[in-house]
Amino acid sequence: MIRAATARRRDLFLVALLALLAGLLLTFQVYRYGCGDQLTQIPLVKRFIDGGYLPQDFFTNRVAEFSPHEGYAALLVWPARIIGLPAVYLLGTLLSNTTTALITGLAARDLFGTGAGLLAIPLLLSGTVIRLGINSAVITGGSLIPQQLAMPFCLLAIWAAVRGCPLFCAGAAVIGAVIHPLAGLGVGAIGLAAMGGRLVVFERDHVRGWLGRMGAAAVLIGIMTVIWLVQFPPPGDRISTDRFIAIMAGFRLPHHHLPSVFPRRDYVDAAWIVLAGGAAWWYIRFTSQGVGALLAAPRSRETGRGKQRPYHIHSRPDRLQDGQGLTIALIAALVGGLCLIGYVFVELIPVRLVVTAQTFRFLFVLNWLVMLLVGGALAAYLESRERLDRYVVIGLLLAAVSPALLGIFHALIAIQRWMARRIRHTSTISAALTAVMAVLSVMHYTTDHMTRRAYMLVAGFALVFIFLERCPTLRRTRAAGIAYGLVIAFALVGLLWPENALGVVGEILFDNPVITLADWDTPEAEVSHWAHDRTPPDAVFLTPPEFGLFRLIAERAIVVDYKAFLFYDVGMVEWQQRLFDCYGKPDTNGFAAAAELDAAYYHITDAKIAALRDPYSVTYAVLYLDTVTDYPVLFTTGTFQVVDVGPGSSAK
Repeated sequence: MIRAATARRRDLFLVALLALLAGLLLTFQVYRYGCGDQLTQIPLVKRFIDGGYLPQDFFTNRVAEFSPHEGYAALLVWPARIIGLPAVYLLGTLLSNTTTALITGLAARDLFGTGAGLLAIPLLLSGTVIRLGINSAVITGGSLIPQQLAMPFCLLAIWAAVRGCPLFCAGAAVIGAVIHPLAGLGVGAIGLAAMGGRLVVFERDHVRGWLGRMGAAAVLIGIMTVIWLVQFPPPGDRISTDRFIAIMAGFRLPHHHLPSVFPRRDYVDAAWIVLAGGAAWWYIRFTSQGVGALLAAPRSRETGRGKQRPYHIHSRPDRLQDGQGLTIALIAALVGGLCLIGYVFVELIPVRLVVTAQTFRFLFVLNWLVMLLVGGALAAYLESRERLDRYVVIGLLLAAVSPALLGIFHALIAIQRWMARRIRHTSTISAALTAVMAVLSVMHYTTDHMTRRAYMLVAGFALVFIFLERCPTLRRTRAAGIAYGLVIAFALVGLLWPENALGVVGEILFDNPVITLADWDTPEAEVSHWAHDRTPPDAVFLTPPEFGLFRLIAERAIVVDYKAFLFYDVGMVEWQQRLFDCYGKPDTNGFAAAAELDAAYYHITDAKIAALRDPYSVTYAVLYLDTVTDYPVLFTTGTFQVVDVGPGSSAK
């Protein structure tokens, strides 16, 4: 018993250590402060810290009136006053990534054994995720946003649902909803619905106890929902449903809402990932019958139970229970159903509530479950009685760098396992499949090499931990040599193929991270710093439509920018009107519209600027260097020019 407890603590330490390594790599690979969605969230946090921040800025004023991310902003205020906002974002990103990796490892360990926990963590770095709806299923990242900060609580809620803990599921979901209402409440509802199905099928003998806990959990979710709906109503009058959907889903966010505009490649990749998860689930449930069952002694015909065996790094006290397997299947089905609802009631029969919910965002739940299942299958393969099957794990890890390779290889391995029951000597097939996947994976390193390198490093260390624990004490030296040889092999593939053979070790950890706004070294940053130093604090700038970084670095108001969208009726109408007034009405939507508006700004005329000056109190304009203007030029870079368009100046 003491040895078993010590082994469990050691295994927990290994999972935590690997999670920390993964968190560091996930954070510092491509860390960026002041980009992406942060352009719309940092102004809100700064306004919470300082009520006088950018009083002339349209977006900052409107987002302070209402934002679904108020809880997220309020959470960052008090630490930002102590250590500064850049440090808070950096530490928050690191904490979120590390915690997410740790929860992933612990959940896989809980379901399938410690080996599965160690092997599930590298999948977070593989970059192989479902991307229907632009980053809808991204679980980690190098730029802290509300959904990423809420992610650990959302994953805890799903884990609790699989384990059959309704109150824990609801509690974690409510905390996540404080940070990101849609993600937290949605995950809570999915978890409770899946447990409801489990209650009907497997828990009929314990209905009374389950109903009490399920009822209390539903009340928690309901209270949080009422708080958001009643205590934080959007200001102003509601616009028509058609106009709301046209602005949000049709014009600004079609890449989040409209399945018809999602790239076809994303659908193909999603299918491969789902295939991999399905093959892993099938193998665990119907072939290995769970990692714990695979390790157990042969079952007795009378009792159906095997003898107890000492705790081992890959073992789990009991098999994956039928209730847990059903819960996983129900959660996956519910997520798929939400995506179907998101298609029918956004594109075919538009419904305002469904548009607001952004149902495709919940694909991150399915993506995470696939990681757990694949980790469980890999651990089961490591415990196979056939030695060659253990090396298939290396091929499976290599295949994870691509959705297509991941899906194809898992499907082929499942077929091979099915054939093994009917055909002898299938080890040659396993060896051939592993070799093919190794070659294809190496060829895939021509793209996104930074992520692949980090993934291979963590995967290599996971195998080190596993192989060291599997070997007796007298064979530790040889086992260590083999394990570290695997790490070197993984690192060589990830680091030296096919480019940047020299100096790439440092690139694993750092790719010129942007820790503070001062670290930005671009023409946009140059002109922003000049505006901060040389213009009055109450200045209002007309800028290119995708220049939200100017607001943060220059700390000057801008008329409008494309990224800074407002998620309530009156705000989005005013945002769109300002956009059309400044840059014209585009013929396209989404990212194409942003590019079209930017192209139109190249040719903006002095007459157009003069027409905008009084309605929007414009005092300066940041124009492209090639834009023809007779207004006084105050500053130029290789890309931009700043002109004075205030009341005291005029075109020559």
